[in-house]
Amino acid sequence: MKFLRWPDIAAIVLVALASAASALPMLAADEGAYAVVEYDGSTLTLPLDADGEYPIESGGYHLTLRVEDGGVEVLDADCPDRLCVAGGPISRSGQTLICLPARVIIRIEGGDELADAVAG
Repeated sequence: MKFLRWPDIAAIVLVALASAASALPMLAADEGAYAVVEYDGSTLTLPLDADGEYPIESGGYHLTLRVEDGGVEVLDADCPDRLCVAGGPISRSGQTLICLPARVIIRIEGGDELADAVAG
């Protein structure tokens, strides 16, 4: 059995540092001020400081969005894969949740736009 050599260890460390550096903009972003929901040609703006549940019907599917504790999540959806539900809550500026079958995009805006500036 071979052990790792110094070049192998250096390569592993460099990959780990690069991964951590790419995550910094998202971690440094402030909490967002509101969520923008785009669906069926409509746009809905949800303030993240007011808790509530919002039903959305788009593309023949029904989604229930929940705003709670400064974040938004897809609480329930009847789309086939339900990846939007598994996405969990988002609360930082620049984060998105997408339900492709229903054609719904949820985007956090407001607060610090650092993540958009880096990605853009």
